[in-house]
Amino acid sequence: MAHPLDVLVGTRLRKRRLQLGMTAQQLADSVGVTCQKIEEYETGADRISACRIWDLAAVVEVPVLFFFEGLDGQPSNVDDTRDGLFTIKETLDLMRA
Repeated sequence: MAHPLDVLVGTRLRKRRLQLGMTAQQLADSVGVTCQKIEEYETGADRISACRIWDLAAVVEVPVLFFFEGLDGQPSNVDDTRDGLFTIKETLDLMRA
């Protein structure tokens, strides 16, 4: 079973990737892993190492701390609900149309 912190980090990674309009394959190619590995990161099924978080943060243009916002009980700047993820993707699709 995935650890809640791994799920949070993965969810925030997916959220940011979608905000940028980037595919999982593009992200995978940018950091030298497989698309399947990105999917495992994003679902929390696989823990992301510190050096990989550093690399991912650079590619998706956020500070490393972005992935951990909201852990201290403070609200984060990003809605991490699954519905929010789909809303952003749909919004980006509409903007590109």
